Amino acid sequence: MSGGELRPNRRVCFATVILTYIAAAWAFISHGAGTCTGNDAGQLGLVVLSIPLYFLAAFSFARVPRGRVKYLMALAILPAVTWQVVFSTWLAFHLIFLDASACSLLFGGQWGLDGKEVWYAILWLLPLLAVRFAFVLRRR
Repeated sequence: MSGGELRPNRRVCFATVILTYIAAAWAFISHGAGTCTGNDAGQLGLVVLSIPLYFLAAFSFARVPRGRVKYLMALAILPAVTWQVVFSTWLAFHLIFLDASACSLLFGGQWGLDGKEVWYAILWLLPLLAVRFAFVLRRR
């Protein structure tokens, strides 16, 4: 093996970190990509595209054996996953329980309801479920 090649575990680690940050970047872009013209917060639906990436990242993470490398990798992906968890939970709580407008949460001010607020809340929680599902699959 030459010095430039990565061992399989390192390739999996690298792929996991990259997939996690791409998924988080896509989720971040989808929450701020729109302008809420006509009270439409449809850009929140784009988070669906991050679900397969989070699933693959979690599945890859579960493949890495325990040890120092796994803990360092976990530290690298922790900020992205933390942001997703915090924002998803905050958004779902406000949209479902406080009956807030998605546009009001994203941009401030008074906006009317989109009518799809519950769907946005569910969609934003799906990446978290995809991660959990990947770990359950990996254990089998």
